[in-house]
Amino acid sequence: MLDVEQLERFGEEGYLVFERLVEGDELSHFVAIFDELVAHGTSLTEPAPHYSLELSDKGDTIPHRLHKVQGVCVAEPRLKALASHPLITERAAQLLQSEELDVFGTKFFPKLAGGGTSTHWHQDNFYFGTESPQVLSCGIYLQ
Repeated sequence: MLDVEQLERFGEEGYLVFERLVEGDELSHFVAIFDELVAHGTSLTEPAPHYSLELSDKGDTIPHRLHKVQGVCVAEPRLKALASHPLITERAAQLLQSEELDVFGTKFFPKLAGGGTSTHWHQDNFYFGTESPQVLSCGIYLQ
C-alpha cells in the first residue's frame, strides 16, 4: 500500500499526510456525528464526563465553549468505525510493521471559532505513560 518513497519520508520526517481518505456519504456521516457532539458540548455550562470546556485566562470554565471530547469513541461509539477505518488502520499497521493495533486515547478537538487552545509540540508517548517507540498518532481532519 505505502510505497518505498512514503516509507522513507516517514522514517526521515516522522509524519505522512494522506488527503481525502474518507469522502462522500461516509464523510458526511462522520461530520454529522461530530456536529452532534459539538451541539451537545456547546450546550454545557460546566464540564461533563468526556467533555472539557475552554478556560479563561484566569482558569475559569467558559460556558458553552467546547474545548475537547476525551475518549470520543467511548462517548460516541459510532466513531469506532472511523478509528478502525481500513484506509487508516492499514497504513498505520504498515508504518508500525505490525498487524496488531490498539486504538488508544481517542480525542476530538473541534477548534471552534472564537476559542481553541493548543498544546505545544510534544511526544505523545510521554503523556501515554509508555517508553515504547511503537506509538503512532493519527490526526483525522474531516473539514
